[in-house]
Amino acid sequence: MHYIILRVFDDFSLNSNVYQISKENTKIVIDMFGDIIRNLKAKWVVLYYIGKYASDTNVYCCSFKRLSIVNGRLRIEFENKKKELKHKNSEFNAELYGLLVRNGVIKKDDRMPYMIFLDENDRSNLNRSLNKTKIMKNDKTIEELKRENDWEGLYNTLGSLEEARNSEKWNDAEYLSEVAFAATQLGFLGKIDKKILKDKEKRKEPLEKLAEYRETAEILYKRCIEIDKDNEVRYLDGLGFIKYQYVLDCLNYRADNSQNIKESFFEAERYYKEVLKRDESRIKNLYRLGYLYVDKSKMVFRNQEDNNQNVDLNKNYVIKYQKEGVEYLLSAIKVYEAMKDEYERKKFRNEYLKSYYTLGSYYADKVKLDFNKFRNLVNGNGNISSNYYKDNIKKAYTYLSKCFELQYGEGVESIFNENFEYKIRETYKNWTNEPIEVLYWFGITYMGMYICNRGTNVPREEQQKYVQRSKACFEYAIKLNWVEVNKKTPKNYIEEKLARLYILNGEYDKAVKLLEKYKDKKGVQDYIINTFNFAKWLADNKKIS
Repeated sequence: MHYIILRVFDDFSLNSNVYQISKENTKIVIDMFGDIIRNLKAKWVVLYYIGKYASDTNVYCCSFKRLSIVNGRLRIEFENKKKELKHKNSEFNAELYGLLVRNGVIKKDDRMPYMIFLDENDRSNLNRSLNKTKIMKNDKTIEELKRENDWEGLYNTLGSLEEARNSEKWNDAEYLSEVAFAATQLGFLGKIDKKILKDKEKRKEPLEKLAEYRETAEILYKRCIEIDKDNEVRYLDGLGFIKYQYVLDCLNYRADNSQNIKESFFEAERYYKEVLKRDESRIKNLYRLGYLYVDKSKMVFRNQEDNNQNVDLNKNYVIKYQKEGVEYLLSAIKVYEAMKDEYERKKFRNEYLKSYYTLGSYYADKVKLDFNKFRNLVNGNGNISSNYYKDNIKKAYTYLSKCFELQYGEGVESIFNENFEYKIRETYKNWTNEPIEVLYWFGITYMGMYICNRGTNVPREEQQKYVQRSKACFEYAIKLNWVEVNKKTPKNYIEEKLARLYILNGEYDKAVKLLEKYKDKKGVQDYIINTFNFAKWLADNKKIS
């Protein structure tokens, strides 16, 4: 949903219900907002006077009817009845100008167009800038508290819910939504020390406090829906995000039982589908729902305590959700690639890149073999060359290639150039995804290509090309630093896959040497020890024979 801002000269009558701008100015507006105009969904027009002789009047709002081009001139029609807003035109004009400059729509010292289109986020930012009222904590504005990420300070401006219900705040949707956002930030599980989160007793009290923040956020967003139906989508999105983030946090920190996680999953799904029912072009919601389905449904519906019947039911859930999730991610990509507005493209670039990465890693994960299948393959008791594997490898390679190219700036072949390690470090600022993870999945994909061609009539030279490419990707992934500052995720899972590649290629000693540092290490995952023991057994048998 967009809001149309109309800047009119003082000869315009407030009793009028139509306004046209010149051909020259029409061209300027279409150049800036053509993509939005072609797919326009709008409900309100905000208009105010400009010009040398314009009096310092208020800003006005009225219902939008239609926008058309007549004889090369943009013509906008709106309801005759206009509501007077509390802002003065000079103040509104100054804040709007600042917003457009910050967003890169115009450059400093450029003139503003006479017709401007703002989305919900821009409109909210403009309203916050216009809110000059000082509030509570140290006499700071909401905008200042947000700028400092002082979520607790902003949250505390509300007081108790009982106090809020008996004050003017309870009818101010803009303010309540800001506090709801702050409460959501305070409700993240990552706020608790990881050592405490691992202790079931010590974590009870802090978890209850975080749950209180999230509950307050939900109450406030639901109140916003009651008093501001025009922006219902925005508040539904906020409700969906609370549940979405809780699912991700719980899966990451193992902080709740499986039933509660499932319930939050279903609620996130419900809210996001409500949002997309109203506006199917919202990229963030398309990505988040797709990511939840494709990447997280398997973990949400995996429960070791389930009986066989529930396990089968859960598998069916996962298959259904992953299939739907792929479509949501593809829709996010399609919507983004149809965008022409550079500001919009910049704003949603992260979700666009993450959509490609999620699809690529999803299909690459399908070609990973569990240990038993891998062992049987090496022992000559299995063969992987079915269309299922080939189709998944092809899709993984396609999506990962696009993901890589968009962030590195060159095609996949550049991975195998001599100066790649140096050049990729130089591009770290361009990456939304972790280069290490992208390279890891490329390693899996190339290993899958080798496995599918192993033992076939494909020339050995061609097969070894896949081996060398897989090896290069794994080795770079091990060598490179994480982009995320202070990230300490161990890379033993990458080393284990490189060891498997060595085993497949008959280089058993290399596999043993790579993994032997883990053989006596406490807390190492079973799959790593299994691969090490298997490599050791193969190496020993090779020496005997």
